[in-house]
Amino acid sequence: QLDRKSRQSPGIRGGQKRDGYRHEIRILVEYFRLPHIFHFAFYHDLQNGKIRKCNRIHQRIKRGIMEKKIKILIIEDSRVTANLLEHMLVREKFYVSTASNATDAKNILFSEQIDIVLLDINLPDVDGFTLCSEIRTHEKFQLLPIIFLSAVSRESGFLEAISRGGDDFISKPFHPKELVAKIKAIVRVKVLQDTVLE
Repeated sequence: QLDRKSRQSPGIRGGQKRDGYRHEIRILVEYFRLPHIFHFAFYHDLQNGKIRKCNRIHQRIKRGIMEKKIKILIIEDSRVTANLLEHMLVREKFYVSTASNATDAKNILFSEQIDIVLLDINLPDVDGFTLCSEIRTHEKFQLLPIIFLSAVSRESGFLEAISRGGDDFISKPFHPKELVAKIKAIVRVKVLQDTVLE
């Protein structure tokens, strides 16, 4: 049962807190395709009134969004586009690595801690769809956010991108603010994911 302070608090009640936590857990389960055991475990804790544990997790999520140093891998064969993306993301306080082909990209993925991938479709050695499928075959990259960024139209590229394991698709030319907003939204969910998995 909830402690006396939780029952008597005139502010946010336990039920409201539980609903908030369930919403965040649902984001993990649905967006990142986590096993549903995560949903069951946390729901079980909440049903038994273990609010303090969930409060600690919630605070760690908030701190993580502010403190975590996010590293983005740009996989783009055009040096001009890659430099533009790198400049834009560094200005937003992200760390950036770049690769101009699939081979270099895989080397970076296995040697560095990458949090998000921006992936072009037209690469010199293998197309981005195939590379995305290859990345997803490795267990450590099952939850890695991958955003396709390509001159291919959204109408023809979106469904293929998602079916190959991508998380989103943005057509070139893109609006910088839209790209940054999407990346920051993914960062929030990724920090939540990483916090729960610790």
